[in-house]
Amino acid sequence: MTRYPARVWAGLSAAVLFGLAGAVLFYVAADSLGRDAADYYKIGEQHARLAGVLEAIPPDATVGYISDVPFSKPEGQVYFFGVQYVLAPRLLVEETESRRQRWVLGSFLKRPDVARIERERGLRLVKSYGLGVYLFQREP
Repeated sequence: MTRYPARVWAGLSAAVLFGLAGAVLFYVAADSLGRDAADYYKIGEQHARLAGVLEAIPPDATVGYISDVPFSKPEGQVYFFGVQYVLAPRLLVEETESRRQRWVLGSFLKRPDVARIERERGLRLVKSYGLGVYLFQREP
């Protein structure tokens, strides 16, 4: 059996310790970054927010979407696509004058004037789910 000098063992020990320390530091940094930006757009929260809507609308429905955050703004697109993700397989489309669906989902940051929405869009409020979520149905 070959005997190695103490400085070889010291060098090998230092390399192992530095490797372990690097692995621990990398884990701590990655864990911190993942925790801080895990769900920046709160997509995960949309499942709980829209749970009641999923039960009320048939899976094959096309659902109109209205919001107080315009789709033309980046955050409006984030909100829209987050809701679209959760509502799948239902198709979510922006509600316009030329595209009017039987079911319309309202997603608002501020309390909307429901009576005005019903009057102007020919909708009837089916239910307010809280957290800015309103389900409307188009009057025949």
